[in-house]
Amino acid sequence: MVKVIKELLSDTLRIGREAYSMKTAEINAVYSEELEEFLDSLGVLEEIKNGEKKCYFCNSIVDVSDIQTVFPMDDDVQICCNKSKCNDAFNRKVEK
Repeated sequence: MVKVIKELLSDTLRIGREAYSMKTAEINAVYSEELEEFLDSLGVLEEIKNGEKKCYFCNSIVDVSDIQTVFPMDDDVQICCNKSKCNDAFNRKVEK
């Protein structure tokens, strides 16, 4: 599962047949079988598949299987990989 914090960058997010207004909805988790569709709806799936998207915290290239958290930061969709030090850094950033 992937944790996602409030207010992603798009106004509407589609997962399967469901559409969510990102101005009013908070998504807490995305099932792994819907992860690629979710990433595609955010416009980052191709970047990830092409090895172009990096972890916000450790700067390592991420694969779909490495993703722990997806979050908005610096006017972009950011990824936190599944390394514990990166997850800890994300949690500290959210707590601020």
